[in-house]
Parts: sequence; C-alpha cells; structure tokens
Amino acid sequence: GVVDLLSEVFILGTVNNHPMSRGTVKLRSANPYERPLVDVNYLSDPSDVEAAVESVRRMLKILEEPDMKKYFLGLKVADASVPSADASDAVIGNFVRSRATSTWHYSCTTRMGPEGDSSCVCDPRARVRGVSNLRIADAGLMPLVVSGNTNAPSIMIGDRVGYFLAEEHGGSASIRSSL
Repeated sequence: GVVDLLSEVFILGTVNNHPMSRGTVKLRSANPYERPLVDVNYLSDPSDVEAAVESVRRMLKILEEPDMKKYFLGLKVADASVPSADASDAVIGNFVRSRATSTWHYSCTTRMGPEGDSSCVCDPRARVRGVSNLRIADAGLMPLVVSGNTNAPSIMIGDRVGYFLAEEHGGSASIRSSL
C-alpha cells in the first residue's frame, strides 16, 4: 500500500534562504481582471547558482558517506540524471537549473520603504505610491526575504496595517483591548 511505498522514499533538498536573483510582477494592462506578467527570474544571479551548486555538492557528499550508504543499499535513484559529488560545477549547475523550484512563499513584490527609494512600491504605512486608497497588507511589503515561513510575519503586517487604518480613520489604535 501507500505506507509500504513511503517507507522506501527518501527526499533531500536544499534551500537558499537569501537569494540575490529578483523577479518582477507587472501589470499586463489597466484591466484589474487580467492576470499580471510574472517573471520569477530564478537563478538569474550567478551567486545563486554558485550557492546551489555548493549545496547540492555537500548534499551528495553526505549521501556518499559510508554511514549513510548502508541505509541506501539497493535503493534506486528515481532520477538517473543526479550527478555525483565529484561532478564538475557545470554538470551540477545544469542539474540545478533543470530541477530548481521555489518554496512558494512569495514576498517582497511590493516592498515598503522610504520616500525616494525607487525599488519600493509602498510607503512606510503600506500605502501604494501613486494610487489613492490602496494599501498592501501581506508579505509583499517585506523589503527582504525572511529566513523562515512567511505566515507569522504576514499576520503581523496585516495587524499593523489595521492599526494604521484605525488611526487614520478616527478609530482607536487600541482596538485590541476591546476584543
């Protein structure tokens, strides 16, 4: 059954928590119902490829250690294109480029920052520059990618933006005390 199959599965991967590559999200048109143009631009910065190659090489070396090999005797590698730890940087780099993906925690797409910073979409109170009555209240505001899951910081951002709205619209910044 499924349990038997899963008992023979071993997955190992690497994650670059602070990639230098940057993608873009752009409006396709003025129509708000039209999907945006998204370019994730993975591995566009050479330092990200270098970090991935080194990470994969270390991972492969760990798997080739005698104490690890004894657990994997007789197991089949699902993908025959997995290189050895001794493979060249170019070979491992090609492997990485063909297999790399995201951890799906998109952030920093509408970053917040000071006036005059052209890389920032929002001001320090989460208002979208140049657009009236529009704020961002999620992980898009983060100026830098966090090293962990984005859930807790996103909740905090939403909470903080709620306080901004309450302050600006005559509400109390101490709403929480009435809950």
